[in-house]
Amino acid sequence: MKPQQLPNVPTFLRLWVHEMNRVFKDRLLDKNDHHDFDSLIRKYVVNKLEADANDVLGKDHILFADFLDKDPENRV
Repeated sequence: MKPQQLPNVPTFLRLWVHEMNRVFKDRLLDKNDHHDFDSLIRKYVVNKLEADANDVLGKDHILFADFLDKDPENRV
């Protein structure tokens, strides 16, 4: 994403969590591993990034995608 598409720090952190999920969590097979991964991300957001986990993780699934624009230069 381009910096102007990230209006605030929680949005940037949500993007980071999205990427961690796609790169690491998607490769985990077990629900217990998924739960452990989510706990690890939550602890990291709070302790290392010093952010409010509720602002970053929220209750909804985190998804960053743009399937509507066919021009790759305009995609988010």
